[in-house]
Amino acid sequence: MQDYSQIKFVKNQETLDEYFLHTYERKVTTDSIIQLFNKSYEVPSKYMKRYITIKIDPHNLEKAYIYENGKRIETIKPVNKVDNSKIRRKSISYAEMEEKR
Repeated sequence: MQDYSQIKFVKNQETLDEYFLHTYERKVTTDSIIQLFNKSYEVPSKYMKRYITIKIDPHNLEKAYIYENGKRIETIKPVNKVDNSKIRRKSISYAEMEEKR
């Protein structure tokens, strides 16, 4: 066991799993969305129009992580299109917009 000093032990399973995450860089759209593996992920609006580093397990696409300076700072999930379609939004009056010009 001459190389025993080279062995690096991890603290727990979560730390080990983190080593095997795949890393991607994506630009966040103005809708606060990124695309990974043909899925849309909702990102906090503070990252809008910025490039961010994403780490994800390609075998489990139900959550991904935003990393900054090598540290995990946010967990993101795929957009649920059914729930998103039921959100009440304020209607836009284009007539009022014309009057304000």
